[in-house]
Amino acid sequence: MVGFAPTNQKFDYVVVILMENVALGTIMNGTSAPYMKGLANNYSLALHFSGIAHPSLSNYLALLSGQPFISWGPSDCGPSGDTGACTAGNATNLVDRLEAAHLTWKAYAEDYPANVIGKFHSSGGCYLGEEGPGNFYGRHVPFLYFNDIIDNPARCARVVPANSVMSSSQETPDLFLKDLNSVSTASNFMWLTPNGLDDMHDSTVAFGNKYLSTVVPQILNSTLFRTQKAALFIDFDEGVNPFPSDWIYAVWAGPLVKTGYQSSTHYSQYSFLATIEQNWGLRPFTSNDVNWPSMFEFFK
Repeated sequence: MVGFAPTNQKFDYVVVILMENVALGTIMNGTSAPYMKGLANNYSLALHFSGIAHPSLSNYLALLSGQPFISWGPSDCGPSGDTGACTAGNATNLVDRLEAAHLTWKAYAEDYPANVIGKFHSSGGCYLGEEGPGNFYGRHVPFLYFNDIIDNPARCARVVPANSVMSSSQETPDLFLKDLNSVSTASNFMWLTPNGLDDMHDSTVAFGNKYLSTVVPQILNSTLFRTQKAALFIDFDEGVNPFPSDWIYAVWAGPLVKTGYQSSTHYSQYSFLATIEQNWGLRPFTSNDVNWPSMFEFFK
């Protein structure tokens, strides 16, 4: 149930899917992603949406905290269960803001391990390995980098597997989709991390397009999206170009979103965070999310 509703609230529920390492032009100008191209043309597309930094991890963390932690250096690093890992420490994050406003959240990750000895946090219960069975990447689940999440059993219980059965090819995030089909099981903020194949990290654009062409229609046809004020945001962590013109695919979809709409306004990962903050009246984190515009123009 929604805890706080500002007068300009655009949605009560939001679903976020983050894909990997593909520029906007590859999706929209190529022939390998017809479903994604159609989704962008039918709903709302940000033509100038950029990442925050290279490599990937800084963009994931910026989406949750308003800062990229770029001091870690040029390489991605896993959460604290592995040697050479890194942590966001005690930094305030979106979970803190959501819970303070009495809003619910849940993070789903494909192939998230159910039990791997030695990689689970001793007190919280979160899995903290950089990689796991199947095609799981811990560094694609930013919730696992914040101390007040991984040290908290109740919060770790909300970082969960998206799928009940691991496949040798494409996953079906059935546990995630099941929660979307009941208002009582859906959370206000729902994050889905596809595995390394489905998010294009270790596969092709065509493979990721096929994955989204299967999953997204089920999201948009779910009970939540048919009966509640729900929105879907699909984004990539980064593209391939130098900053700030690192244009990546960023699409809002669902019944609340404008159709056939495009914007040339320059947005970034911080803009998504600003959108969440302004929608639910949450306090900003840093000057980063304060200074970037929200994405309210994409909503009816």
